Amino acid sequence: MRNLVDVETRERARGEALSRALDDARLELLYRPVASSALDGVAGLRSQLRWSTDDGGVLHEEEILPLAVANGLDATVDRYVVADAAARLEEWAHTSDGTVVWASLTGHSGIDAVVDAVVEAGRTCAAGRHRLGVRWPADVLVAADPDAIAAVRRAGVGVMAGHVTPRHEVLDRLEDHTIDVIQLDEELVRAVRDPDGTVEAVAEIIRTVVRHGVPAVASGVDHTEVLSVVERLGIDQVEGLVAGRAEPPLIVGMLLQQVLSGLR
Repeated sequence: MRNLVDVETRERARGEALSRALDDARLELLYRPVASSALDGVAGLRSQLRWSTDDGGVLHEEEILPLAVANGLDATVDRYVVADAAARLEEWAHTSDGTVVWASLTGHSGIDAVVDAVVEAGRTCAAGRHRLGVRWPADVLVAADPDAIAAVRRAGVGVMAGHVTPRHEVLDRLEDHTIDVIQLDEELVRAVRDPDGTVEAVAEIIRTVVRHGVPAVASGVDHTEVLSVVERLGIDQVEGLVAGRAEPPLIVGMLLQQVLSGLR
């Protein structure tokens, strides 16, 4: 029993620390590239949370988000991410050709909890060179109010469906033209090297999205062997170590500026 109490106390303390970090703007947003061979460069940038805690530790997005959800801070984190993405769009307004800056949100409390912040950010950034996009898990988009998604799109904000698996209900929404990009489930992509039918599962998704003219992003492409398989299946946009690591905004801005200089 004591161990359970200790765990609960520790988790509560971590939740309070996360709340303070949000208040003090001490969570860092890195941005990792979504590479496109067709464009011979970067098609987009996706946000990734990192938190350097007071005790000297570092928590990454996959650890931060469950903690935020458990402590009722998910909507606050989502707003924090949207605000940072909007700030970067303004900062990078005159760098490189246009790319989509994807704000990765949990959507745990529903799209309605942050739709106003997303719409406002989209309108604010509409005049810049780059475009704001929002990545929500596919399950969140399926459960969302269509009017909320329509409001996001009217503000010029792109919509990406994340964690897409074969025959997921979100694939039926492609006919409605409410989703701009789908992101394949990372574990599904990483498993294409295994001879267990996973390649055919990915191919099934690709056939569906190609039919509707919606691009797909393969995330978790950390090996050239996986890259060769997904490219053979017709996936142009990839994210992972083969595309590049997540970098702080200053580094990203410098890289985008270099791209622009190379085009002149």
